[in-house]
Amino acid sequence: MGDGGGRTPLIRKKAPSLLKTKPGTSIHLQAGKTRPPRYPWWLEAKFNDLALSQKNLAQKTRSSGQPEHLSVSKDGSGKFWITVEGTGKPFVREPFATPEFCYECAVEIEQAFEIAQVIDLWPTETMERIEEMVQVALERERVVRVWG
Repeated sequence: MGDGGGRTPLIRKKAPSLLKTKPGTSIHLQAGKTRPPRYPWWLEAKFNDLALSQKNLAQKTRSSGQPEHLSVSKDGSGKFWITVEGTGKPFVREPFATPEFCYECAVEIEQAFEIAQVIDLWPTETMERIEEMVQVALERERVVRVWG
């Protein structure tokens, strides 16, 4: 019985497949490679939306020109406050008697924490740690005033 009427047998080659991800785009998969797990379209859409919103927020922050640093402000009674630069909003609850110690404390806080994130989120534990740092600076200021 030969080869079935003079026909040559077909040799099938495993062709790479195409995986559609979004309309108009595709991923070329190589034969023999495992592909990553496929996530539901709604989960991918949420992830892409989140990434886009973070990118937009970063661009908005850069373009707004609002520096997110700490500065020293003096109120009408002659006390000095650590404030958010540009807004004048007090950053901590305790005022200083001298600008030097207020500035020193602001620099220490900026070196220890990512101020932009602290201003955005106001995390409780971080704010407690910042208040402790302010209390230490206030104590140093008090000692210098008392002992000269």
